[in-house]
Amino acid sequence: MVIQIPTSETMTFFDEENDQFATIIVRVAGSTVGLCLSLEQEGDIEVFLPATEMERFLCAVQKVVETTKVS
Repeated sequence: MVIQIPTSETMTFFDEENDQFATIIVRVAGSTVGLCLSLEQEGDIEVFLPATEMERFLCAVQKVVETTKVS
């Protein structure tokens, strides 16, 4: 049995701040994790982080998300 591990995940949503659709793509790139943020009308940015830095990023995102639950 071969277990398939996804090497990328994509999420599309409506960005109310910019009034347009946006896409987030997270993917494996060698020994790094690629993070792409794309706005429908304003282009893309993609960065590649070592896994440890991605973990720090995810912790920062989680902290910010938690503050929105309190408000």
